Amino acid sequence: MSPNATILKLPRRWRFQNEFHILLLEAYRVSSKASRAPPDPERVRNEADEMDVDVEEGQWEIDEIMGSSYDPDGNVMYLTNCMGFPEEENWTEELLEHFLGSGEGMIRAFHRKHPNATKDPRV
Repeated sequence: MSPNATILKLPRRWRFQNEFHILLLEAYRVSSKASRAPPDPERVRNEADEMDVDVEEGQWEIDEIMGSSYDPDGNVMYLTNCMGFPEEENWTEELLEHFLGSGEGMIRAFHRKHPNATKDPRV
């Protein structure tokens, strides 16, 4: 994981990516115009645990590889979108290691379709 990212501990049943760039996070603030008390964290956690979402924490099914590029360290990063998160702002960049095993065919298919795309030399 990048040193510019952090992982938030979210309820297990939330179907939401839990890795965020640190610039996207800010401390919780209570508005001076707030007409209600801030939520009770324990109550929010309990309600979240009761949600019925069938995705295990940290498990995301990649729908499609959208592109590839080099990161500042020279690693090839594959731009992906996950099932249920088609919006571009939810796409993530993944290293080749995240595809080893069951995702290798997806990498090969991407490069057959886009032969001039940046390619990890191990493919």
